[in-house]
Parts: sequence; C-alpha cells; structure tokens
Amino acid sequence: MSKFVILEIGDIDNKQCYPVALRIGDSINSSIIESRGYLPPVTDFLKSYNNLQQSRSQCGFGSTRALQHINKGQITKTSVRKLATEVKENINTWLNSGDSLFRPVRDKLLQVLSAERASVRLMIQTDDVELWGWPWHLWDILDKDKIEPIFSRLTNSVSNNLRINPKDKVRILVILGENTDINVQADLEILKGVIQYNAEIEELTAIRSSQLNEQLWERNWDILFFAGHSSSKPTFSQGTLFLNEDENIPIEDLKRSLENAIKHGLKLAIFNSCDGMGLVRELASLQIPAVIAMRERVPDEVAQKFLE
Repeated sequence: MSKFVILEIGDIDNKQCYPVALRIGDSINSSIIESRGYLPPVTDFLKSYNNLQQSRSQCGFGSTRALQHINKGQITKTSVRKLATEVKENINTWLNSGDSLFRPVRDKLLQVLSAERASVRLMIQTDDVELWGWPWHLWDILDKDKIEPIFSRLTNSVSNNLRINPKDKVRILVILGENTDINVQADLEILKGVIQYNAEIEELTAIRSSQLNEQLWERNWDILFFAGHSSSKPTFSQGTLFLNEDENIPIEDLKRSLENAIKHGLKLAIFNSCDGMGLVRELASLQIPAVIAMRERVPDEVAQKFLE
C-alpha cells in the first residue's frame, strides 16, 4: 500500500520562516504528525525564480496557450536555460540547507521516500497559494523518483457527500475556447481516441458565457475540461478563461454554477491552458475534489502531449 505524506506549511512568521509539520499515513484521513520544524527564509531561490519567470515572458518559444504580446529582445533560449538551472540549484540549496529547524522534517521525509520510493503520494498543504506555483518537483529527493506533489489548502475539509455516478460511463464537458495560434481540436481528438469507450463527451466550441453557465446548471458532469487560452493576475487573485474571440470570463463569474455542478457530482476540472494558478485558487475555495492546471505558459505541443 502506498504511503500518503502531507507537508503542512503555515503562514510566514516575523523571522521570514515557515512553520511546517510532516504527516504520514496510509490515507489523507489516517495521517499523523511525525515531525515539526521551520523552513528557513527564502533568499536566492525566490530571486532566481522571479528572474526566470520574467525572462520566459520575454522570450518566444512558439505558440503557447496564453494570449499575450511577446517582446523579443536580448533574452535568448540559452539564457533562459541558464536561469532554469539556477532555479533548480537554488531551490535545492534552500531545502537542503541543513538548517537545524528543518533538518528533522527533511530527514523524516527522506526516510519515507527511501523506503517506499515511487509509491509515495505527497501533498503540500498551505493557504499561501503563491507556494503552490513553486517548482517543488525539482527538489532532489523528489526529482530522483519523479514525485510530483499535489497541493491543497490547510483549511480544506474532505467531503463525504460526493455523488457517485450510477452510469457506466464518465460524463465529460469539453469546452474548446479561443484558439488563436493553437490547435484545440487536437485536444478533442486525443480525448476521443483515448477514452471514447469509457466516457460520454459533450463538446462545445467558442461558446458564450451564458451557454457555459447553462450547461453547468442544467446537466450533471463528472469532469470539466477546458482547452484554449487563459490567464491569471500576478497575485493569482483572478483567473480568466478566453471562451471565444470576443468574450472572456473570470472564473469567479462561474462560481455559483460551479458550486451547483460540484454539488451534483463534478469531481475534476482540467484546464489545458496557460497560467492557470488564478483558476486553481478560485476553484480551491469551492472545495472541488481535484483540479489539474498549468502554473506557467505552456507550448501548444506540450499541452497536447500532457493531455495524452
């Protein structure tokens, strides 16, 4: 049986440290605290990570699933790769710093990972949504076994009232949004090709927001899938979906219809689009069971491969 490991991270204190607790168990509900400590202040990592994000936004990498103007200047792919290497080095320097307040937590986590290896499921719980966007998977003790953390709020509760669809097939609402310079039809073909015998797929292309709200209110869905362009504000305070050439909608404006959809069985939302942290933040407050989204800009070809 796989181990469920939870790294709880509290709010930063006046010394710029994060209180942490490591919980271990066979499930999210059976986990108990095994170690406590503090993450040391973030210094070089955060600086290099911000530099990388700024450089990536200035360097064109082909068609991406974000609607924004690219200013090509002195930034090159080589310099972006160099910054990415610095980010990886700095996040490991921070998390492996040997700080006496964090070392017991790291050592306990390493002990579990060494014993269980790839069978470990790791969740990072924090109400500081900015931390959700950090590249935790680059931490060498996770990178070794390609463990990708999942994220949750500390304040989330686990629902015991999930509606189970009595039908044999999963019901998927597929929204194909604004598609300037990208091929969202490829996403639809991938979905149909991979899961056509196990799901009922309803596809809607370049719809109006009123139509989307209607679908979420009047029909029951298991999965909501969006392919197209999206964006988030720098503080992740708002995520926006571009539905068609003329209309975009903040995810907040779908709150009531999404609450209804979750009440009636929506279990998973997938946003195969760029810069989705604002979407995640809004949906997390609704306590949907799971959301999959992109932290950064994503090239069109990579988005299709990821979906497959």
